Amino acid sequence: MNILKAFMRLVLKTLLAPVSLLLLLTKGVLCLATKIVELPLGLFIWLMIFIIGFCVFNHLWRDFAIALLIMAAVYALLFAVEFLKAMLDGLMGFIRAI
Repeated sequence: MNILKAFMRLVLKTLLAPVSLLLLLTKGVLCLATKIVELPLGLFIWLMIFIIGFCVFNHLWRDFAIALLIMAAVYALLFAVEFLKAMLDGLMGFIRAI
């Protein structure tokens, strides 16, 4: 029984090796893209904060709403990328645990 269990585990690890490699590659691409976009995105966020402050002080509420929606979309995208990285870490951990 123990030999059958070890054999099945080996077969499962062999079948999941390409999946693990794909997950690792995807996480690497996400990390690289995050590092490349980090500086311009930070400058963009500072620019948006300046625009929001300018709109509030000059009572340009329509422009304020547009800038706020753009900021919300940027932060939602950043959250989605970090959530995807965490999910990929969890999946790779499950595959390693087998």
